[in-house]
Amino acid sequence: MELYRVTRGRAMQHHRIEFIAAAAGIVDLIHQEVAVAHGVAAGLIEVIEGHSICLTDEGRLLLR
Repeated sequence: MELYRVTRGRAMQHHRIEFIAAAAGIVDLIHQEVAVAHGVAAGLIEVIEGHSICLTDEGRLLLR
């Protein structure tokens, strides 16, 4: 997961959704929304203020 790479696996390090999505090769807005929704549903990420995401502790541990 690109967010894990960018944050070096640190919890609560938030980054803007569009930058993480672009780094992962997801440029379409709808695809970005779907990817974020799946990550949230799986408990891997949290959305911060509607524009940033961060790894949850569970996400960090699973992706380690």
